[in-house]
Amino acid sequence: MSRKTLSEAAKAPEPIAVPEEVQEQEAPKTLSQAAKYDIPTLRKGCMKVLGVTSSTFEGAFYGHDGEYTVEEAKAIIENWMKGEIKA
Repeated sequence: MSRKTLSEAAKAPEPIAVPEEVQEQEAPKTLSQAAKYDIPTLRKGCMKVLGVTSSTFEGAFYGHDGEYTVEEAKAIIENWMKGEIKA
């Protein structure tokens, strides 16, 4: 077992090559504020667009159906997070 010196350990690791097919992929499109989206579409973008985890999204939208704008979805989540805990 060889020991590394402090200067060797402090060196940055070698960069990992990204395959070309990954580099050429299109960046995911963000959801528009005015358009309405169904629950599965909002769920896919919950972290990036709504700023909540999937588990928070699931809790807030439990029992909801239909289509919502991003602003409506944010309001539903905010109201759910401020809701009273029932024992």
